[in-house]
Amino acid sequence: MSDAKLSIVIPAYNESARIEQTLERVTWCVEEQDWDAEILVVDDGSQDATSQIVERWMERYPRLKLIKNNGNRGKGYSVRNGLLQAAGEVVMFTDADLSAPMEEAERLCDRVAIVDHGRVIALGTPKELIAMVGGDDIVEFAVSASDQTIQKDADAVAEALKAIPGVQSHRVHEALHQLSVSELHTAVPRIFAALEEQGLHLSEFRTHSATLEDVFVRLTGRNLRDE
Repeated sequence: MSDAKLSIVIPAYNESARIEQTLERVTWCVEEQDWDAEILVVDDGSQDATSQIVERWMERYPRLKLIKNNGNRGKGYSVRNGLLQAAGEVVMFTDADLSAPMEEAERLCDRVAIVDHGRVIALGTPKELIAMVGGDDIVEFAVSASDQTIQKDADAVAEALKAIPGVQSHRVHEALHQLSVSELHTAVPRIFAALEEQGLHLSEFRTHSATLEDVFVRLTGRNLRDE
């Protein structure tokens, strides 16, 4: 559990009537999405069978953990307690009623913490954190191996890309160029044109909407999978 990239914290108080359904949905989503995740249920001094139900689930789901508060301390305390014991670089908090679908957890959960080597470096709603990336979308591309062997002016390529309207940032990680952009539909043709002017040929090209992992990259300069 110590190498989990994502921690999902669920504060719970007297949730025996629905905690089992909650765990069923959360564990299914983690497996379906192939998330490298741990699940932490923080029992806030429940007087019912909440803890016992979680403990039964722990027997068949090794990345499920039960944290027990010393009495009923409140939701805020439970969230902080879960954060302090979370192993992931990204921590999500969601209520036991799962009012937001787990499939949309990254966008809709209440609060998210970005954690780097045990230190919280950003905390906010997913929307607030993703806004830190600077663009709504991420463009990733690599150039052909033959182009990589030719001595190119890396600074000139970077400047040409960053000069494109809508390109907010640019970095290269293991030969993969990563740009955060706004107005994707207008930025992409300009990226193609800039690469052609530099005499570069694409070997791969993809785009995706900005995510919490992109926030981690922006704040630390590393990908979660590098850890």
